[in-house]
Amino acid sequence: MIAEGENFIPKEMKGKSRDQQRKWMEKTLLGANKSDEDCLLFLTGRITKVGPDKMMPLVCLQHRALFKEKLDAKGRGDGYTNIQMEHEDAMLYRLKAIKGEKVLKNFCSYAVSTWQANKLLTLDDYRKLQSAYPLPQPCENNLAKLEPKLFDTQAASDNDKKKKIDMMSEMLIKRVYNNTLFGKDSEAMAKKCQKVGELINAR
Repeated sequence: MIAEGENFIPKEMKGKSRDQQRKWMEKTLLGANKSDEDCLLFLTGRITKVGPDKMMPLVCLQHRALFKEKLDAKGRGDGYTNIQMEHEDAMLYRLKAIKGEKVLKNFCSYAVSTWQANKLLTLDDYRKLQSAYPLPQPCENNLAKLEPKLFDTQAASDNDKKKKIDMMSEMLIKRVYNNTLFGKDSEAMAKKCQKVGELINAR
């Protein structure tokens, strides 16, 4: 389940059923003082090998399928899509491990409805969602730089409109995810967004 070879399998997991192994991993994640990077590395490199269909509720598999369609449509190749999907699987499982399956289902339901709506929000509607799912200020500052592009009212081609819709949908889903997992007062998330902002400003 974890990896091929006895040296890679924790002794606590040897001889256990898949369900027992899953519960042990969840308990380990919740009890360990891991950094964001360590947690995602652990999840991406190991748990995703089990297969998302064994770890996630149906509504999350629907979200995955819709997200994969959007990634494939970008035309960046299977390698890009596979990396993004592995990361998404890790993020979904992390939300489940920390917040519980009910919260995960609610998030995936929102994600599915957003993908299926397939429309641009007005700036007023976006502000309402921004108020309902606030993020640390450095993150809000970074996202504000995208607003002129997203809410440009000038006529655009059908292709440009589709790109805007996909970009906005992904942005909304990530906002809800990060608010659900971290809230608006996460110091670690604020620091990450601040670093991203510095990189953007340095361009």
